[in-house]
Amino acid sequence: WVRVFPHVLTASMANFLFGYHIGVMNGPIEDIARELGFQGNPFLQGLVVSIFIVGAFFGSLGSSALVDYLGCKRTLQIDSIPLILGAFISAQAHSLDEMLLGRFLVGIGIGVNTVLVPIYISEVAPTKYRGTLGTLCQIGTCLGIIAALSLGIPSESDPHWWRTMLYAACVPGFFIVVGMQFAVESPRWLAKVGRLDDARKVVENIWGVAEAEKAMEEMKSVVANDDSQASWSELLAEPHNRVALIGGSLFFLQQFAGINGVLYFSSLTFRDVGITSGILASLYVGITNFGGALVASNLMDKQGRKNLLIGSYLGMAFAMFLIVFSISFPLDEGVGHTLSVTGTLLYALLPSFSLAYSSSHGPQQFKM
Repeated sequence: WVRVFPHVLTASMANFLFGYHIGVMNGPIEDIARELGFQGNPFLQGLVVSIFIVGAFFGSLGSSALVDYLGCKRTLQIDSIPLILGAFISAQAHSLDEMLLGRFLVGIGIGVNTVLVPIYISEVAPTKYRGTLGTLCQIGTCLGIIAALSLGIPSESDPHWWRTMLYAACVPGFFIVVGMQFAVESPRWLAKVGRLDDARKVVENIWGVAEAEKAMEEMKSVVANDDSQASWSELLAEPHNRVALIGGSLFFLQQFAGINGVLYFSSLTFRDVGITSGILASLYVGITNFGGALVASNLMDKQGRKNLLIGSYLGMAFAMFLIVFSISFPLDEGVGHTLSVTGTLLYALLPSFSLAYSSSHGPQQFKM
């Protein structure tokens, strides 16, 4: 795993950027609204925060064609263009339209990377370490959230600090462009386009000569079946396919469970219940989210994936109830603080269990 780790780490910088853009608007959104002229408009504030998810939707739709044509390595490099350009446009924005354009471009880049990085990691990582290395997707996202929330602390005293935060988002994009120049290409993609000698060299380099022959045989078998066509009825009929379909649907359903609202607007939620430093409190949310990912990566093989998923979703439902109850009903100030903080921290912790599982053992879901 030592040989492959630098390549996986470089690719997971894209997940760091994903996390950064999740958290970057958490604290300074009111300063941005004040400066760009939409203060007091919750709809426009929400649009600025979440439009990059709209861009991510469109980016994800085109990711498969890009990867098939260019390969993982070049796609990651080219995909850094909208990430860097979008962050720059957002940072120097002087109108709402410019901010929305920048965030949308960032979203396109994020959408491609969200599909691409788990596939890349699963295809370059040795089978024995694929699960462990796959958790870097979620860990990178958590670290990006923490970085954004940490960098956002000065915005409580500097209303223009948000520009610095968005300029800083350009830096990881440059690291990805340069770093991927020295990273290996996916051996499976090389085999798929007929470059078997290059694929063998990559496998020997990162997995070792002893594993090369077995890996190449498996790869040829997978590539031979890669172009086979399957109907939706077959996907539902085959037991193994049903499991993959259910696993993939977790990504869809989780977006309706409210985690994005917690991560995007936790600072405002904390302020609503009277906590003075909403940004600092949100930083604890990011740290808790990161801690959950680390715990989940260690528990997956011991407790079983299914048990962790069921337990985390039941806990998320309870945590969301605490959050909603604390902000919807007149409560004693101390009680409101306690319920809000407890619910938010729990809600940041528990999704990491399911996301860490999905990131480490679910790259096939992205590829379907």
